[in-house]
Amino acid sequence: MCAIHNSSPPTLLTYDSSAAGGFIRTNLEILYWYTRTNTVGISTPGSALIAVSYVIYFVSDLWGGNAFNSEQDALARVLAILWGTYWSLLLAAMILKTILHIDRSNSFPFLRLSPASHQERASSRVESSGNPALKVAV
Repeated sequence: MCAIHNSSPPTLLTYDSSAAGGFIRTNLEILYWYTRTNTVGISTPGSALIAVSYVIYFVSDLWGGNAFNSEQDALARVLAILWGTYWSLLLAAMILKTILHIDRSNSFPFLRLSPASHQERASSRVESSGNPALKVAV
């Protein structure tokens, strides 16, 4: 019988314990928000706050990380900017695409804003009802 010791190496099953775990989680989040076609059942203000938090994380990571460190070589700085863009800004863009109802079109300007569906408006009404103090507390 095999016993599990505390000194065992981390695996991919541990939540975000390695770079590979973070990469997998980020790709799954991007896939979720890219394939999401409506906002029924999700909090639009909450999703907007999540998108803003990713942008703030991107800015703070660039300033505190290797992107503007003159002691690092140019490749490390470029990779820090590219990884931060992929990690944070792409995910924020996918979230904003979903909550702002931005769709692609074949004619210029190639993006269009579509109106909210009946189910999305009903979901928004349900979300807006209730005790505001309870929402802030949660």
